[in-house]
Amino acid sequence: FDYNLPLEFLRQIFDAVNNQPEDVWIIAHNGIFEIEAFLQEFREILRIDVDTMLLSKLVYPSKYDDHSLKGLSEMLTGDEYLELKDIFKGKIRFNILPENIVKWYACPDATNPIKILKILLKKLPEDERALFFDVETRLPKVKAYNEFYGLKLDEQLLADYVPKLEA
Repeated sequence: FDYNLPLEFLRQIFDAVNNQPEDVWIIAHNGIFEIEAFLQEFREILRIDVDTMLLSKLVYPSKYDDHSLKGLSEMLTGDEYLELKDIFKGKIRFNILPENIVKWYACPDATNPIKILKILLKKLPEDERALFFDVETRLPKVKAYNEFYGLKLDEQLLADYVPKLEA
């Protein structure tokens, strides 16, 4: 990866996240990406307890194609956010952004997973919530590890197979 931040700073983020008490949820959106990025640099798994992208795909399996954090946040809260295409022409370089742009682009990414988690959990049928917390919350680590080391998960095959297991 080509980062705009020094690896020492990323290491501080990694350690801060992984050293949180167990009763503090680490919530991410598309946590597989973060896990794979830290695997790439440190060969260690980043702790993620809940991935709201997986939850989004459970709540909106086919009728909503935009499972991006900003897309979901806009749909669920009505708020609007800056997109990278609105900020950059050419190479994306976060280290040159003025503070006022960072505030409008990046800061909502810190709180939006919590906002959409609360909304999506209410939309998930109650009988599926335990399954989500027992099974789905463990999948990002497994899937990221498999993808990082070359084992791809056939998502469609899994999606087709799960209903057979539930029958």
